[in-house]
Formats: sequence, structure tokens, C-alpha cells
Amino acid sequence: MKNRTDSEAAAREAYEEAGVEGEIATEPFGMFGYDKTLKSGDVRPVLAALYPLRVEVELSEWPERAQRARVWYTVQEAAAAVREEDLADLIRAFGAANTTEVPVTSRLVGAIRNFLAGF
Repeated sequence: MKNRTDSEAAAREAYEEAGVEGEIATEPFGMFGYDKTLKSGDVRPVLAALYPLRVEVELSEWPERAQRARVWYTVQEAAAAVREEDLADLIRAFGAANTTEVPVTSRLVGAIRNFLAGF
């Protein structure tokens, strides 16, 4: 995203995709790699960074609400919901270090991927 730091862009994506706002970390918690499939069908390797967001506000309306549902998962449920083992490891490590629950929407993992892949 133009004119935004990586962490600011991550916070914006969390708002647009999950309708949450709060304090975003300025440094990533960790990084993971995955293969991104483009609209053209081409696949490219991506290195993604995770920026923790302390959720302070859950909005009832947000830009992509019609496409996404916000759901709270336990750390283990969130880790089991992703395909990338490195991402699952990061989710578990973050949970062990910080909390027993992490906010995840039905598409938040995809939002993280998209944000970090293209912005």
C-alpha cells in the first residue's frame, strides 16, 4: 500500500478484511514462505511477515463484511486452519508467548498472505 509502512498496511488490511482496529506491532513477529497463485494461474514464491495486532475495537460494519466473517479461534484451531506449516508454527509460537486466543476471520489468513505478497 502506497505511503504506508508495512505495519500500517497490515492494520489497514485487518480493518478491511476483519473489521478490527487496535495497536499494531511495528516489527513483525516472524516470517514464513508460501506459494501464491495469481489470478492468471501463475504461481510465485512469497515471503510473508506477520504483524501482531492487539484488537481494541470490533466493528459491526467493515468494507469486506459481505465477503468475510469474523470468528475467534483458539491458537490451536487457528494453527490447524492454515495450510502452511511455518505459518501454523508462528501462530502457535505467538499464542504461547502472548495469549490463548487469536482473532481469525474465515479469510484472515488469506488477507495476511495477500497483504504481505502484494503491498
